[in-house]
Amino acid sequence: AQGNEVLLHQAYGLANQETGRPFTIDTGSEVMSVTKLFVATALLKLEAQGRLKTEEPLETYLGIFPEEKRRATVHDLLLHTAGLPVNGRDLDKSSRAAFIQAMKQAPPAFVPGTDLQYSNPGYSLGAALVEEVSGQSFQDFLREHVFASAGMQQTAFTNEQADSLVAVGYLGSRDVHQPFSPPPPIMGTIGATGIVSTVGDLYRWHRGLQDGLILPEASVQKLYEEHWSGHGYAWEIDTTEEGHRRIHKDGRWPSYESQYVWYPDDDYLIVFIINSYGWRVPLWTGIEATLYGRDYALPPEVVVVPPSQLQSLTGTYTVEEGTIVISPSEKCLILRAEGESVQQALGFEALFGQPLWPQLILSPRSSTAFVGVHFLPDQATLSYVEVAFERDAEDTTTSLTIRTPSREVIRGKKSD
Repeated sequence: AQGNEVLLHQAYGLANQETGRPFTIDTGSEVMSVTKLFVATALLKLEAQGRLKTEEPLETYLGIFPEEKRRATVHDLLLHTAGLPVNGRDLDKSSRAAFIQAMKQAPPAFVPGTDLQYSNPGYSLGAALVEEVSGQSFQDFLREHVFASAGMQQTAFTNEQADSLVAVGYLGSRDVHQPFSPPPPIMGTIGATGIVSTVGDLYRWHRGLQDGLILPEASVQKLYEEHWSGHGYAWEIDTTEEGHRRIHKDGRWPSYESQYVWYPDDDYLIVFIINSYGWRVPLWTGIEATLYGRDYALPPEVVVVPPSQLQSLTGTYTVEEGTIVISPSEKCLILRAEGESVQQALGFEALFGQPLWPQLILSPRSSTAFVGVHFLPDQATLSYVEVAFERDAEDTTTSLTIRTPSREVIRGKKSD
């Protein structure tokens, strides 16, 4: 959109690949970490109501913190500068009180206000803070003071909507899919994730902020302000190649992605949600490129290879410092890398302490040449893994040659 004018509002693909249910503009999907924007909005709403001050220490509202954490303020929590745990996997999430106590007792990551480290449990503590100050559940507070004000009738919380209204999330892309569920809605994840929405409702939230329907102007300015180099309250702030300001937040899980980007100089807004992983950066940068007249990349064209030919290429290939396992799917091959150095060479991203892409989907360009569309989350362009297969003269050994996005070459062989 640009201002109040919607330039494109469309849905593509399937919300449920097993049933063939299409993804429509009314289909809800997990927005993952975009949820954090609503935590920031809720806390600024409480501040506008005179019930909270962002410059006050967290212990003003949550009880005494250990000495090394007493400097941490609500502002620090929103900015990820509070020194709170980066990973909440081992924290007690059995109740709000237990979670708050666990967050107090966890060793500080750094002295509050001296560094910035992204903290998922920190934003779940923000949701707990909303509940402590308001006397309402985090969900009820958002429904009453944010969603209703903006006219967001298609936004709810995980497990609240009927399955027929929500997209199933898939680990994988193109011809390979595997359902993969996000974290359950419990204290410790609520606030960091947990909201299901549509792109239409996220646009309504944006317009609600711009039009003063949710927060007063001073609070909106505070929400979008760059409080730390390149960072705001849940936001990242930078510029495009042309120098246009860009305020953005993404959400990522192995089976869902979302992106919210506002370009205040031109009042452009890009919002999308996806029920698989890997398309976020190329989609975002491709759309941005069309808005600003730059070239953009598309995924490669592929051809259909008979299943018998795909089957002949499968097996375990021995490579230096590891193995490559090739298995067939309906129209492509699946490449799995075993061995840390091989996984690193192929660019498998690690997130939440585990490989997010332990496999690569190889689409054929010919019967012996394949390409894996490799999405590097922190880069602005598509990268590819190229795989070529070759049989020896005696027709007994199959070799493969892999060229990685960094142009590193990996070679391996399998014998029949």
